[in-house]
Amino acid sequence: MNHLFETELTAFLNYEKYDREGFNSGNSRNGKYTRTFHTEYGDLFLQIPRDRIREV
Repeated sequence: MNHLFETELTAFLNYEKYDREGFNSGNSRNGKYTRTFHTEYGDLFLQIPRDRIREV
């Protein structure tokens, strides 16, 4: 799941992580926040990446 979130952000921003194309692009990666989901199969620890300008 964490890899899926990273891939989704890369597709949304339209440049790879650490790519110079993202420098001063107006939107960039902005860290991660964590969430824990308790399921019947155990705990699921997610790290959801953020971007600076979140368009909903």
